[in-house]
Amino acid sequence: MLEFDAKLAREAAEGGAAAPGDLLLAGLFGALVALRRDAGAGLVAAVGYGPAGAAVLLAAGETEAARYLGPAGPRFTAAAALGPGRPAFAMGATPAAEERWAERAPLLCAALATAALSGPPEAVRQDCIAALAGSVAKPGAAVASRPGQMRR
Repeated sequence: MLEFDAKLAREAAEGGAAAPGDLLLAGLFGALVALRRDAGAGLVAAVGYGPAGAAVLLAAGETEAARYLGPAGPRFTAAAALGPGRPAFAMGATPAAEERWAERAPLLCAALATAALSGPPEAVRQDCIAALAGSVAKPGAAVASRPGQMRR
């Protein structure tokens, strides 16, 4: 897990460097490239707390992904914002059927439900599954990135 320090991003922005969201998004997409290219990662999900939560939800969407990585760059599979407030989840690029996302997403959701800062864990798990578990490509189908879908 990679945790970004949202406070440092805010402080850098106050110094005129960039908007906090832009700094967090640049860090998220830099980490995604490093994980996919350098570490050989397959599916990558982003998790954020506090101000980083809003950034990870944006990072799951095609608009921001294309802005930072171009049309053919890697994409996050999913994103979760776990607090403060009610957790939110966003689906990113549709995984290939071979990735077994339909089986893996509920396991991710169970782990996220125990880490969420608010809400009953079972309700958080169900919200997560509703947002993330339904998107799977058919075997052998071309997989294209699509805009993030956020459910709150």
